[in-house]
Amino acid sequence: MDSATNVVERDRALLRAWRNGDRDSGDRLLAHYYRYFLSLCWQRGVVREDDQLDVFQEVVVRLMKVLPGLRLQTSFAGYLRLVVRTAIRSCRARWPEAVAEDLDIAVEAPAAAVEQREILLAIDDCSQLLDEREGHVFQMRMHEEKSFAELGSELGVSVGNLHVIYHRARQKLRQCLERKGFPVS
Repeated sequence: MDSATNVVERDRALLRAWRNGDRDSGDRLLAHYYRYFLSLCWQRGVVREDDQLDVFQEVVVRLMKVLPGLRLQTSFAGYLRLVVRTAIRSCRARWPEAVAEDLDIAVEAPAAAVEQREILLAIDDCSQLLDEREGHVFQMRMHEEKSFAELGSELGVSVGNLHVIYHRARQKLRQCLERKGFPVS
């Protein structure tokens, strides 16, 4: 059994135990993916700790609602990515004070801070173009800072194939960002 299969089986086992009332299993599953959760928040411009906590609480509430019928086809990371996107949209609708602060920041902040926020939002938008595998490899490589060797053993994919997947993901992001007016070197 390769390590990618082990990850999926571990996630499924923790999910089953959580579904059967073992809250510690749910805590372990969420703790394992917490850094990934934070990287998803940062990608989508949710950088304030209070806002990240708000999103995390929304994620847990959404997970609890679907927990009885949730079936994983792959690792929990893919599902978490979708839930985080939805939770961020929901939370942003409830953050009128944050929107006002963002407007103030956009007016008063140095141009570099505004440009950085615009780039983060553009990257988030462009990342939607990646297929699930490309997005997963890119995420694990860039945000979790895993080596190609680690990725290969975890996903059961050759290092050469990972280089190709990663290169394609970077190319898609680069082209999308350039179309949006952000020069990429």
